[in-house]
This record gives sequence, structure tokens and C-alpha cells, in this order.
Amino acid sequence: MRIIFLFAFIFISNFGFSQKVANEKDLPSDRATYEKEYASRIKKEFLYGTYIPKDVEDAIVQLNKKLETAAIKQFTSFTEEQVRIKGGLKLWILNNWGFYYGSRLSHTIKQLGILHPDDMAEFVMICYHRRLNNKDLLIKEQVDSYIDKRAKLMEEKKKKAVLIKEEVKKKN
Repeated sequence: MRIIFLFAFIFISNFGFSQKVANEKDLPSDRATYEKEYASRIKKEFLYGTYIPKDVEDAIVQLNKKLETAAIKQFTSFTEEQVRIKGGLKLWILNNWGFYYGSRLSHTIKQLGILHPDDMAEFVMICYHRRLNNKDLLIKEQVDSYIDKRAKLMEEKKKKAVLIKEEVKKKN
């Protein structure tokens, strides 16, 4: 029952503040242009009409402004595992705060060591949840956890990879 309410909460809370976000058609086709636009995006306070928090503390303030009191109360009661579930709030953070194509918040989190957009959004949600529950954010421990998670996933991917052809070239 609690999980059903979680999905309903996330859907309803997401519905009220959706807006235009970047999509693949908006992306440049070459790497140099992408890098130039990324460098511009990470300096902007607003993207597509949405305010982009400058750091995790600002993100927490913005989530408090955006979410209704009942939604905040319900979110506070979740376990961290429930917070990690993919849902509307996570998608809203990913899309509206520019985690896929770069923003000042995603760049700040990337500088901490979290590189994957899904991990970035989850990190923001966990920090928000911890703040609501008066817990230490433990940023370094979280960052280390996400780095370890991605390293393990990469290692598993390498183990499952199939070698198509191997060549050994002789030195001249």
C-alpha cells in the first residue's frame, strides 16, 4: 500500500510543475559544439524557464518550495530505499534540472565525483530526504558509494562482454 501511495505522490507532485526540457533534437551533432554549449549551460541560472539550483543545499530549498506540505510529509516518512525508487520526482529532477545535458547543479555534483545523471538525481533525493529527517547528509560517503556502484557495474559489464576477435600484432 505504501508503494502505491509513493507512486501516486510522485505522479501528482510531478504533474504540477512540468515544463519544456531539452531533448535529443536540441543537441548539437558534433562534439565541439556540444562541449561549447555544455560550458555555457553550466553557468546559467535558468534553463528553459526553470531555475537551476547552484548546489545541493539550494536544491533542497527549491524542493521545499516546489512540493506541497502533504507531499513533503509523506516523502519524509519513506525509507531511503523507497526514495531510491525511480519515479516522477526523480524524472522531474533529471529533466528540469538538466542532468542529461549539463547544468550548474549537475556540474557541481559531477565535480564531487558522481558522473551518471541517474545517480545525480538519486543523490539529490537522498540528501533532501536526509535533511527532512534531520540526518547528516554524509556527502563524501554517498559519493564514494556511487563511485563504487558504477565501478562494479562496469566490471560486471566487462565480464559479460563477448570478444568477437582478438589479434596479436608482431613488433617490427
